[in-house]
Amino acid sequence: MRRATVFAIVVCASAFAVAAPVPKEDDAARMVRIYGTRANPKDEARYEMRGDALRVFLPACEIPPRRDFERPTPQQQALWDWKRTPEDGSRVWRAVRGDFMAVVRVSFPLRGAVSINQTWRPRVAGLVIWSSVKDHFGMIRHEELTRPPANQAPVKQLSVHEAFQSILTHPAGVRMSGGELKGSSNSAFLRVKRSGKSVTAAYSRDGKEWTEFLADEVEWKDTVKVGVYAKHFSDTPFEATFDEYTLTVPKK
Repeated sequence: MRRATVFAIVVCASAFAVAAPVPKEDDAARMVRIYGTRANPKDEARYEMRGDALRVFLPACEIPPRRDFERPTPQQQALWDWKRTPEDGSRVWRAVRGDFMAVVRVSFPLRGAVSINQTWRPRVAGLVIWSSVKDHFGMIRHEELTRPPANQAPVKQLSVHEAFQSILTHPAGVRMSGGELKGSSNSAFLRVKRSGKSVTAAYSRDGKEWTEFLADEVEWKDTVKVGVYAKHFSDTPFEATFDEYTLTVPKK
């Protein structure tokens, strides 16, 4: 009788363990699973998951005025030295070994007209591949100023349109390629593929028809960091959304 009782208790305990609910995945865990971890947990960006979409909120920057014949302050120098590359950008990534393909849709509204006298830097968001501080790659959707024709009368404001750019930073310098898409939209798809020592970037409106840049040769480490980044230097907050993100590696 005693043995039967013990057996019944064991069976009941096993049944309870099998039926126990799986803990619900929270936003922090979902961000790590899909996009990775923050490169700099102390940066000023705020990250928010909406389903599988990652929203990055960047605060407004203080734009220092520039006065002629004065030595620039550190804040002024930071503005003049500002680049579209991933350095100092708000980055979320994970380590990937060997070949891969990363695809993401990037969304943010473009600013309207910009004063001709305004100190201006574009807002950028896209994919980042990081081998080292001096060896990394950015594939971005960014703002670009629309310059009027040379024979047009002077204007007080310039309009803004979207553009795309791949930026390879390497020990010997920087290589860039750029392009545009017809029409206007708040979003576009970006893609980066690594195959051995070759990396190829592309962009698309719908994720189906792609415009591909010429491949770049790289000397990256076997394992690199792959993810997304956003960056700006403007006097209003910037919000970028990443979704439909995939990171695939070929089967061995």
